[in-house]
Amino acid sequence: MLPGLHGNSPSTRTTTLLLIASAMTLAGCSQLIDPNVPEPIRRFTEPQTRSEYLFYQPSSYDRNRAWPLIVACPSSFPDAPHKQIREWTQLAEQYGFLIAVPDLEFTKRRWRGTPHDLAAILKRNEQRIVSTVRHVRAGHNVSEDRILIYGWKRGATFALYTGMRNPEMFRAIAVTRPDLFDDKLPGRWKAIDHHQPVQIHFGVDDFIKGKHGQTLVEWLRSIGAAITTKTLGDARKADTADAVLFFQKTLRKTPWLQIRAFTPDPMKPLEVHFKTRASLTPKQFRWYFGDGDESVVAQPVHVFAKPGTYNVSLIAAGPRGSRIKRSASVTVPGPQIRPGGQE
Repeated sequence: MLPGLHGNSPSTRTTTLLLIASAMTLAGCSQLIDPNVPEPIRRFTEPQTRSEYLFYQPSSYDRNRAWPLIVACPSSFPDAPHKQIREWTQLAEQYGFLIAVPDLEFTKRRWRGTPHDLAAILKRNEQRIVSTVRHVRAGHNVSEDRILIYGWKRGATFALYTGMRNPEMFRAIAVTRPDLFDDKLPGRWKAIDHHQPVQIHFGVDDFIKGKHGQTLVEWLRSIGAAITTKTLGDARKADTADAVLFFQKTLRKTPWLQIRAFTPDPMKPLEVHFKTRASLTPKQFRWYFGDGDESVVAQPVHVFAKPGTYNVSLIAAGPRGSRIKRSASVTVPGPQIRPGGQE
């Protein structure tokens, strides 16, 4: 049994699933029926952006323990959210995770729109995805260190943009056959978390005509992203089962450790409090605040001598004698963290 995702190796997918809309309405959400799984698919409207998302929880769901959550970003028509989620329902039953598919915004035509319009759509979809996660967490017991994001074709743009801009929320990113919605996408990030695993899945024909995917891989490698690539045998559909295996491996082998910095007292803007969010419990801590001072306290409070931007680093003792190093750029006063500062 692997951490957070249960079951054995994925079996061969059945024939195309039939998704039937039900006339019932439960707890303010519409209900859809997938005949291949025991639980219904539910449609919710999250309150912040008023956007909809589809959600499936497996029949083994137990509120008393924290569950992994996968957010899957669909491509444009005809890959509607209902088509995307039916790629995941049997896997959710088999491995034991929650799955949410948000309804995203696309331009009416593939490359129509000014750069400003495209940037605005990226932002709005980021808000939709993040708000979806928050809404799911409000109603379900979600493990904060096992939230993962996936994107298929044009949905890969939004999975990458949102996942890499929010590494404190998304532990890993997987995309299949990326078809960039915005060809200026590389360059919209000012900083990334160099420890956040990213896997790009290609179809067998993508190396011939998958120009966007190749450009994306080259750019991610140039900025030091933790990227791996894999070629899939079937180029005609998103291989969600392979994404699940990648997420399993990440949860098992790649520790998640995030630095948090905040100033609770506005009258003391130079006094910064530090905490961590992690998938493990470190045995020892050593903080370096970028001004010459250090601390071995798990949650230190540090008073900087003057305003400025400091590269704060943490070395934590992990399991079996391993050392985990993380860093963040902290601006004082009013900390603003840019994840993944240079180590």
